[in-house]
Amino acid sequence: MLGLVRPERGRIELNGVDVSTLSPASISRTVAVVPQNPLIISGTLRENLAFGCADPPPDEQLLALVCALELQGLAGESRGNVLDVVLGVQGRALSGGERQRVALGRALARRTSVIVLDEPTSSQDPSREARVLDQVRRRVPTIVAITHREALLEMADRIYRVDEGCVVESGARRKAATTGQSG
Repeated sequence: MLGLVRPERGRIELNGVDVSTLSPASISRTVAVVPQNPLIISGTLRENLAFGCADPPPDEQLLALVCALELQGLAGESRGNVLDVVLGVQGRALSGGERQRVALGRALARRTSVIVLDEPTSSQDPSREARVLDQVRRRVPTIVAITHREALLEMADRIYRVDEGCVVESGARRKAATTGQSG
């Protein structure tokens, strides 16, 4: 979907257009990606959330994301603006869950119509994972999730099971869940 690998057969479409005809910049304007192990830049939370935004959102929108993704704790005892918190060298002081939520915030700040999630909540406890995924679902019309995690499967309208690069099963969530096939 991102145009990084071309299919040997068939085609992949994004909004009805073959991705092989689209430039990476064109795809990037439509699709945001959240990997399992995201890169955190050395800088403030604001800089990390706005990274990749053509037009950085105002602080009020970033603060709304901070609340939605439960990142207020990054401020610690500081009474200053949480957006000014320095995340350190590549965010090494952050927990895995905090890193993932910062990456989700970065993707949401771009306000794309499609988001690709690759195990984006694997370091979250189940209750926080459910709350965070609910916030993502409210903000993005199309979510493509690569996962083995039940919480992500639960939010799916359709599930495609892939084995060795081929779709071997597809269907509505209930059908795939009841057959024991997921992912």
